[in-house]
Amino acid sequence: MIEQQILDQAIILYNSGLNIIDISKKLNISYEVLRKELKNKVKFRKTYVTDLLPNEVADIVYMFDNNITLKDISKKYKISSPAIARLLKCFNREATPIFRKYDILRQTPINSIQKQFIVGTLLGDGCLYKDNINSNFKLSFGHQEKHSEYFHWKIAMMDPFINTWRTSESKNSVMLNTATICHQDFNKFGEMFYLKDRTKIVPDDLEKYLTPLSLAVWVMDDGNLNKVNMRIATMSFTKEDNEKLVRYLKSCFNINAKVMGFKYKNKQYWQITLNKNNTKLLSDIIRPHVAECMKYKLL
Repeated sequence: MIEQQILDQAIILYNSGLNIIDISKKLNISYEVLRKELKNKVKFRKTYVTDLLPNEVADIVYMFDNNITLKDISKKYKISSPAIARLLKCFNREATPIFRKYDILRQTPINSIQKQFIVGTLLGDGCLYKDNINSNFKLSFGHQEKHSEYFHWKIAMMDPFINTWRTSESKNSVMLNTATICHQDFNKFGEMFYLKDRTKIVPDDLEKYLTPLSLAVWVMDDGNLNKVNMRIATMSFTKEDNEKLVRYLKSCFNINAKVMGFKYKNKQYWQITLNKNNTKLLSDIIRPHVAECMKYKLL
């Protein structure tokens, strides 16, 4: 039993919109005890099937048998459509709940432009990962706040598969980060670009996917115009993968590039360099696909 004074306070809090879990924490009362005491004192905002009275359960079954939709039943009783469907199954009624937004999106194919974008950003700053071993891949990328216009251009490219984004602060900068929903169409790219130990690689059949758009995204991510010469920051790839990328640039776009090595903190790295003529050729190929805010990277 709860003291009447505390129970009265709990009733006021519940009627003001606070849920039972928060009230139990606020008043330091067991959730189960509080819920039992409130059940006969307030009109519950229906959230759980277990809150339904027998006549309400019978009414739900009656409504379904008379062709009332799950959406309308859910709206009347303020219980989710999947929960209503599970309840009806107990009475041998088969009901299919209305798909939620993300369920619909996961069945919406990623279009060809987005696939080209994915290839470009995986060569650059993007990465694919899974929430768990059984889930589909999702695409993640981030940029410094000073490149926020480009960051939001990339989000728009993956519309409607990105729901939100966030900021994070480090000692020297503010980062903008986002990730798509999990989607089966990302799995092919996950298998192409990653080994089992999560090492990112350059795929063997990249020429099928390397287009002017994907090249543009790659350069916007990692390109650096040094007066008249382009350098592409491919340090995360091995020398062999860099050489493979150089071959792709030649076979797909007739761009001649070289792999240049350098040392940083006694460790060997590799990056791709282009002379003036090939930087001009690269710039002309990707110019129509480059976001306005990133055209400073073009010759």
